[in-house]
Amino acid sequence: MQRARVGEAVPWRDQPMALDADGRYTSRFSVPTAGPVTLGLRYLDPTTGRFGPASFVSFTAY
Repeated sequence: MQRARVGEAVPWRDQPMALDADGRYTSRFSVPTAGPVTLGLRYLDPTTGRFGPASFVSFTAY
């Protein structure tokens, strides 16, 4: 998995995140300030650099 924080100069992070043995991914993300955030996730093959379509969710960080 690869994540992005929409609105940043380089939104897609270069550190891929691994799925667990059941194919799930669970994590907590920190943001520098409270307020609205849009976070994107997409599947990434680190070997080829190919990736799937992104899924985005918006929320308010406190």
